Amino acid sequence: MQICRSDNSSLDSRGFSIVEVLAALLILSLGLLALGKLQLITLQSSAVSKERSGAVSSGLQKLEELRSINYASLPNCAIPANNLAQCSDNVSVTAGDGNSANFIRTWTLTPLTNPTRTDVSLEVTWTDGSGKQQRATLNTVLNNIGFNNSANVVASTTSLSSTSTTTSSSTSSSSTSSSATSSTTTASPSTTTAAVSTTTTTAQPTTTTTAATTTSTSSTTTTTVNTPPVVSLTGSYASCTSNPATISPCININRDSTISITFTATDNAGLTLSNISVTVASSGNQASVASVSYSSTTGTGVINTPVGSNQDFTVTITITDASGLVTTRVLYFKT
Repeated sequence: MQICRSDNSSLDSRGFSIVEVLAALLILSLGLLALGKLQLITLQSSAVSKERSGAVSSGLQKLEELRSINYASLPNCAIPANNLAQCSDNVSVTAGDGNSANFIRTWTLTPLTNPTRTDVSLEVTWTDGSGKQQRATLNTVLNNIGFNNSANVVASTTSLSSTSTTTSSSTSSSSTSSSATSSTTTASPSTTTAAVSTTTTTAQPTTTTTAATTTSTSSTTTTTVNTPPVVSLTGSYASCTSNPATISPCININRDSTISITFTATDNAGLTLSNISVTVASSGNQASVASVSYSSTTGTGVINTPVGSNQDFTVTITITDASGLVTTRVLYFKT
């Protein structure tokens, strides 16, 4: 008798075929490529965001410089191309990662009437790391109401819009997907520097008649919005708001001495010395603040002038009220 045994255990265990392994590798490769592309787009977007932040900061700084100029001395920038020396400049900003961007700032000043004011449109343009032209636009309004002919704004609204465009293609596309080759991004946040408004609500009288009795009721609600502090420069240095300092007594300041800058500051919420800041900027930090005093509505800042001759230095007076509204004055001097 012949006994036959069969071992079927090998038939129940099997590995992956070469086709299955290749298919798995293909799917994994596609996923890794997609992740790599997404990471690249994320890094590029981060770089553009940093540059745009620097552009906006540079634009806001220029608007503050324009506000510090005497209103009657504002440059003629209705058509900037006709006066590029006074209506545009170049600045370079270095980010925290060490990369720098060169920004071209151009401002248009359009005089308006009823009331007298000047519409300011400031455009910041630059080329990002990928070679695309970027642009950020800021708008504000300057007037001289209640500021002793200064250019600071009583109630102004600053709006921001930034646009990126692709210069290497004749067709622009709008897209937020990770596979986009060109994009146009528009942001329109609105920042209110100060708004002055008074709203009065009056309820209509209501009359209820019962028999021979008439009852009338009326109510009035008035809401007042806080306004920015009002600051006026006084004394012999009130005219030192032009940059650079070119007129007396702002030039030929005695070196290694002291000067006293006086001003008046008022606010509907009330001010104390803690609301007032006086700072000095100079080459080599040679100038410094000796003391600051404030009583009622009058303030005084005593400044130690630089030791060297022909040294430029600026004095900045900043008033911040209890509501967080800020008014700034900048004065320019030269020893």
